[in-house]
Amino acid sequence: MVRKVGFFGAAVLVVVCVLSLACSIYMHIGQSSHDTAIVGVRQSTLSKAPRTPKGKSEVAFTLKEGYKVTLQDSITNGNGGMTPDKWYNVVTSDSRQGWINAKDVTVI
Repeated sequence: MVRKVGFFGAAVLVVVCVLSLACSIYMHIGQSSHDTAIVGVRQSTLSKAPRTPKGKSEVAFTLKEGYKVTLQDSITNGNGGMTPDKWYNVVTSDSRQGWINAKDVTVI
């Protein structure tokens, strides 16, 4: 009787350990992916292209401080010898898409 309880108890513990390992790997992958960001400035204007909008036709929309976005892509633009600008292509929770300057967000 003791051997049967020990055998089945060990089998249950092995299953619990495997499930625990799978959950920890899943959580690690979720924590280590840096695909979200928070707007860190009072208000940020997103553009339709990875550059500062020159007119209303190039403005996609604006976001306020604290808004969470999902990063899709990034690009670095050279400014003719000056410090290059980095831009992120982002998608909001309501599926709006635009380009935001990397200086305006904090990647989490």
